[in-house]
Amino acid sequence: MTGRIVRNSIIMIIPATGIAALLADGVTSFSIAAGGILGVLNIRVMIWAVEGLMGAGRVEGPLVMFSIFRLFLLALVIGVLLYRHLVNVPGMVIGFSIIFMVVIREGWIEARRGM
Repeated sequence: MTGRIVRNSIIMIIPATGIAALLADGVTSFSIAAGGILGVLNIRVMIWAVEGLMGAGRVEGPLVMFSIFRLFLLALVIGVLLYRHLVNVPGMVIGFSIIFMVVIREGWIEARRGM
């Protein structure tokens, strides 16, 4: 499922970035791409952490700590990009939203297969 999420995310982000490049400025198209890349990386690291800790006996503590660290790094990267004016907030939100929609869609498809 992770491979499908990444593939479909790329398929959705590239046209959105292209449309933004035609209709808006370069910062917005870069923001959409950056939001998409950060969203995919966030999902992949989250899946990796959950799969890696599933074999352990007690996963609550390490999983919570790793999630906090992951979100801190994500906020740090976004903060640096915003501070340097390399991205804008609406573009980042669009990129993250595209990834969120792909994850929801793939989860829905996977849930229907299980029924």
